[in-house]
Amino acid sequence: MIYQFIALLSVLTAPQSVLSFSSPLAFRSGSSRSAKTSELWSSYLDSLNDGVATIRPAEEEEVIPAATIGPFPIVSDSESDSESESEVSLPPFAHTSIGYFGLEELTSKGPRTTADWGTPEESTRPILPLQYHDGQMLTAGSWYCTEGGWPSPSLKAHTEVFYVLDGHCSMDDLDGTKHYFGPGDTVIIPKGHSGRWDVHQPVHKVWTSHHHPHIENQDPRVQVIPYSSLSPPTTATSTSTQPDVLYGTPSTNGLESCQTFYNVGPTKVGVWNCAQPSSFQVIDTQQSIFFHLLEGIMYLSDAQTGHARRCIPGDTVLLPAHWSGHIDILTPVKKVWTSAALSNPTKYNFNESGIIDWTPDHRKKV
Repeated sequence: MIYQFIALLSVLTAPQSVLSFSSPLAFRSGSSRSAKTSELWSSYLDSLNDGVATIRPAEEEEVIPAATIGPFPIVSDSESDSESESEVSLPPFAHTSIGYFGLEELTSKGPRTTADWGTPEESTRPILPLQYHDGQMLTAGSWYCTEGGWPSPSLKAHTEVFYVLDGHCSMDDLDGTKHYFGPGDTVIIPKGHSGRWDVHQPVHKVWTSHHHPHIENQDPRVQVIPYSSLSPPTTATSTSTQPDVLYGTPSTNGLESCQTFYNVGPTKVGVWNCAQPSSFQVIDTQQSIFFHLLEGIMYLSDAQTGHARRCIPGDTVLLPAHWSGHIDILTPVKKVWTSAALSNPTKYNFNESGIIDWTPDHRKKV
């Protein structure tokens, strides 16, 4: 009851610009939406729970002012006579809706010249302006590619994690092992991986990349996490008591659960579920965190600035290291997340499993 009261209070006291409970189809992209973006959202929902949406569309679409399009508000100088004098004001965390990654919003990179079948053409868009990616532990964005295949012999320069919105692909490890994935799957490509890509149906994904210094595994292999694995654990021997990077150790009443699917070196990947309205205070994350919201409604509020955003299914969030704030869960939530630790080993020290040993004796602050 107390959580429900807190959730209701957060709704009543939130700024009007944040209280936008209209259809997710509006995408916060202005007074109209394209057919392509609508099809993307439909495909996205179809990949979740056999097409059962978590939010009912409103009868009328919300018209959001152009000043809030994308993850960053445009702040104009009201005292200036020049309309051209405006700048991008970076909020304390990056947030964007699925519409920001609509196909018509991506920038074409042209055809892939190394293709050995098909005519794959790529398009992409970062969640942050490119000039702000330098020096970040995690970067994020969206990528689209048409059918085709190509070898990828060079060692991957970073660890990439992505959630598949649409399409079907396969990736090969160096020894030829194939990994197939499609809508709803989460895919991890460790730093140092090499093999090949094959896009069997045009693929659209939301990705994050962790730029860490070392190859953490002597035999880097692709890992695919199917959407069915993202459900809350139900057995007594489950991983439901694993601490979450944002919320700490889940409560014993079963309302929260955290599963970690990948924990190699400084990179972790997992899923977090919360079954009912709750409120969490986050004090200094100590690491950079990315998450993609699959189900539910939640609010993020920055402790220092009060900057707040309402998150719905399809939204992507990038929290900087040392972030502090409040998270309010309004309806049952499911999200996939990636975290980047701020420590690096002082030297290569592979253990018996072929993974760099990250014990405290081999860490140093960045």
